Amino acid sequence: MAVSRLEYSNFNHMKKTFMVIGIIAVLVAAIGAGFVGVAAYKGRRLDRSSKAYVDVALPKIISSWSKVELTNRMYPPMRGTVNPVQLSLVFDKYRLLGLMKNIEGAKGEALITYNTKNGKEVVANYMAKANFANGPANIKISLIRANGMWWITGLHVASASLF
Repeated sequence: MAVSRLEYSNFNHMKKTFMVIGIIAVLVAAIGAGFVGVAAYKGRRLDRSSKAYVDVALPKIISSWSKVELTNRMYPPMRGTVNPVQLSLVFDKYRLLGLMKNIEGAKGEALITYNTKNGKEVVANYMAKANFANGPANIKISLIRANGMWWITGLHVASASLF
């Protein structure tokens, strides 16, 4: 059975179409893999820098429950929203834990988020365990990266010794 010229032409046209689609799919996959690779590299770098920041800042804050150490590291737009009297009351309560004996390295990660209000944001959340004279505590610290620096956006302490 002979193949007509029209059928052969349609076959070649379909072959070229599938080749173009295949090339486009390979290019999209390669570009996607590149973005994933860049994001993973930046993510690891952000994880390292945010963890280093927490491992330095947290002991300075909780070793003496220093409001000055916290407010100096607080995200600048938040500073005006913190009531100094309430902060003093909270830190007075935390001081009931006694002197800090030790702190384990913080565990957590940095995340790159996108939203319609602020666009791209780089945030990090860490948990650390610390031992004090009057008992252990779990400490959660939240960060944001702005103007190339890490800033504290939240500090929460949980301990059975405080109740």
